Amino acid sequence: MSDNRVISNNQPARIFPECVTPVPEHIQRKANGLLLRYFSGERLCKKVKCGGKKGGVYPVLKIDIGAFWRLLSTDQGQSWKLMSHERYNKMISR
Repeated sequence: MSDNRVISNNQPARIFPECVTPVPEHIQRKANGLLLRYFSGERLCKKVKCGGKKGGVYPVLKIDIGAFWRLLSTDQGQSWKLMSHERYNKMISR
């Protein structure tokens, strides 16, 4: 599922799933709703520090979608990856 929607100021919000298992429809709807709120100016995301391959630390943004799903952005909120909490934990420990 690659979803391109024009949110505000003609900025496309892109969600890319990062899961082997299919993402339930209600999780996709909740993620889209939270991104609409994020792009309208509501502060929903948190900064998370991730360890890089070379030992460096770089910040990413995350939005929790319930207990088992996360939205993650590595480019300051331009594109978002929808992933399970298990995949998210692997991504931030890299």
